[in-house]
Amino acid sequence: MKLLISIVTISVVGPMGLILWSTCGRQARNKTHHSVEYYRSWDGNGLPLHLTHKMTRAEAAACEALGTAYLIGYLDADAKLIPDVKMHRGMVFFAHEYTYYRSGRLKRMKLTNARGEVLVQHYRESDLPRFVW
Repeated sequence: MKLLISIVTISVVGPMGLILWSTCGRQARNKTHHSVEYYRSWDGNGLPLHLTHKMTRAEAAACEALGTAYLIGYLDADAKLIPDVKMHRGMVFFAHEYTYYRSGRLKRMKLTNARGEVLVQHYRESDLPRFVW
């Protein structure tokens, strides 16, 4: 919930808040991963979402200014998506929070939609999680 509050706070602050908040980066497995990345869309129907069409913070700020949709992916040190957020017209449209098994498979997904409704799904390690709305 703290993360969702942070995300909502950032969206209220606007694009500059997103840019300032996302300036930290870290090294993982000899590849640079930023804790925050921006995307135009996702593909497939599996979970966690497969974010596509990566864009810069400046492009995300332009989307924010135009009121168009984009996604924010928050990555851990192993480049695993922890939460993802879809922004639309300057507000959170939906947000997923993910937890994983040690094997890397999805263990739990928490979805919060624009109305604040929450859905939590738990998965067995052998499950193939699908997108839920």
